[in-house]
Amino acid sequence: MRSILISQRLLGTREIAVFHHTDCGMLTFTTPQLRKLVKDSDPSDPSLSAVDEIDFLEFPELEQSVKDDVEYLKTNPLVLKETVVTGWIYDVTTGKVRISHTSPALPVLTDPNNADSPSSLIVKCCCMILS
Repeated sequence: MRSILISQRLLGTREIAVFHHTDCGMLTFTTPQLRKLVKDSDPSDPSLSAVDEIDFLEFPELEQSVKDDVEYLKTNPLVLKETVVTGWIYDVTTGKVRISHTSPALPVLTDPNNADSPSSLIVKCCCMILS
């Protein structure tokens, strides 16, 4: 949210494109599994129980995750109401991008393959890139 707030309020961004990608590591585990893996790596180290405080925000289904992220941004009171929010999936095998989710009745303002488009913010699955 920090990058979105800065981009919208200081740079004039009015479109957010959420990108997730196929073969994402976030699809391969659950928080309980990862917590157990960390604690089991050294059962004699009680400090590893700190992992129990972390929610890794993994997701079991790529399409639903994109939809959830788009809806989260569209309903977040900190995101400007006129913002166009779209969801995209990048296929790491083919290199192709496809639209996955868009807010109803909102036009897509930019081409996801054109990072030079002004006033767009691209939110990647595991990182953020401002353009």
